[in-house]
Amino acid sequence: MAERTGAAVEIMLLPMWSPFHINKISYWARTTIVPLMVLAALKPRAKMSAASASTSCFLQEPHSIGMTAKAPHQSWGWFLLFRGLDSVLRVIEPLFPKKAACPRDSIARSPSSKSG
Repeated sequence: MAERTGAAVEIMLLPMWSPFHINKISYWARTTIVPLMVLAALKPRAKMSAASASTSCFLQEPHSIGMTAKAPHQSWGWFLLFRGLDSVLRVIEPLFPKKAACPRDSIARSPSSKSG
């Protein structure tokens, strides 16, 4: 099955008599929908190396921060549960490859969105 690219933008080309026309919705909905349709058509992707992905989104190394202290309004049970989960996740984190989570460097168009 062929991948559909940019199908959302064609909604703006529907005739005025169609049940959904861009002029029939409120202006504030258009100001949200139209940019989202353009982004859906272009499918921008961030280019970032795996080495810079883990450090570029943080002011200091995440592993050096550690757990925060229990707040006065927290119950001990929930605090200890999430502290234990955090410890388990820190142990198994090296087993999974890291992906770029912060699109900070540059945005490029994906190969599927090129016309031609």
